[in-house]
Amino acid sequence: MNQKATNQPKLFFLVGQSGAGRSTALKVFEDSGFYCMDNIPFLLLPEIFKSIKDHDFGHGLYAIGLSSVHETLGKQLLKLSEKAKGVIDTKTLFLDCEPEVLLKRFNQTRRRHPMEMAGSSIREWIEIESTNNEWMRSKADVLIDTTKLNPHELKRTIEQKFLLVNRELEVEFISFGFKNAYQDSADIVFDVRCLPNPYFSSDLKKENGTNPKVQQYVLKEQHSKDFYKKIYEFVKDGIPHYFEEGKYYLRIAIGCTGGQHRSVSFVEKLYEDFSDLKIDNASFKKKHRDL
Repeated sequence: MNQKATNQPKLFFLVGQSGAGRSTALKVFEDSGFYCMDNIPFLLLPEIFKSIKDHDFGHGLYAIGLSSVHETLGKQLLKLSEKAKGVIDTKTLFLDCEPEVLLKRFNQTRRRHPMEMAGSSIREWIEIESTNNEWMRSKADVLIDTTKLNPHELKRTIEQKFLLVNRELEVEFISFGFKNAYQDSADIVFDVRCLPNPYFSSDLKKENGTNPKVQQYVLKEQHSKDFYKKIYEFVKDGIPHYFEEGKYYLRIAIGCTGGQHRSVSFVEKLYEDFSDLKIDNASFKKKHRDL
């Protein structure tokens, strides 16, 4: 996925209420190839602008998170953006949220408000920060109210408004052998050690599951066919739901004893069947860890 600007670097400023989702938003930009910075002191912004103009160290894509931006700092920010006009494409995204929801979020996470000091309540600092941010709220290019958005919905909103990409769920089928090591990186693991093992066939022992004869041996019994069908249907039914929840990488591991025959056969067949299926918003890869 190539997000690189064709004419000038893109720079997004993420500002707004603490607890409104700035960290989540930055992660979305980072996952889309942006060079991201958070909580940058205002004194460093002129140098950052200069570095972007002179060196473009982030390959044209930047997102900077800033904490409370009152009127004075907001005017400095807009002044810098205006000076960079024609060289850097800058936009300001303000993340807002209703005070009661912010209060609930801070209580749930048990985190202190960034502006909180002894003798003041979180509620008071939420109100103070909101007042400080009022000028920037009115001047931002885009305002997103996260009051009714969960992290997945915020992620989709940002992608639709700014990133203009057609994201997809990348599904990788991985074969492995339990005797070598567990596949820790997998989201889902299936154990196929209950199936016929070609290792005990003198003709197939030295082959592996990429060989059609080995695949036929593994899947010759009805319970093997039924087992494969259940895995296939499970994955097929789950793909659209994983995508809707904002997951873009799904690692499905198939394990047998040595990672040579049964697991490889299943991965080969799953990859072939799903590649032929051509599911919207999904792509497929395969990997044989222990071959």
